[in-house]
Amino acid sequence: MRVLTTTPCAVTKAATRPSWKAGRGVTALLLAILLLSANHALAQTTGTGGGVQFSKIDTLGTSFLTWLKGNPITLFFTVALIVTGLLAAFNRISWMWVLMICVGAFFAFGATNIVTQLKAVFT
Repeated sequence: MRVLTTTPCAVTKAATRPSWKAGRGVTALLLAILLLSANHALAQTTGTGGGVQFSKIDTLGTSFLTWLKGNPITLFFTVALIVTGLLAAFNRISWMWVLMICVGAFFAFGATNIVTQLKAVFT
């Protein structure tokens, strides 16, 4: 005699599995509370002389970039071009690496001129 066994249908399996969507309501509520409470923190900048002064950090960033464009980048690109050129000459890497180092040097040293020219074009 043969016994027929049935497998549970897909609806029954889905009903017994825990749903990953159950925590979405709580997450949305917490996000809404966070966004509404951020309004009070942002209100501090509206007042007499309000706002954050970025002049010191702006000066620091500018002086750091000026220093970085000096000796460190020159040293880096000199060593990078020598190493990649030698490796490409001995067929260890593709010549595309040397080309990409040259393109990177072009953008690193010419960034200020490129930005100035783009500003002039788009204004």
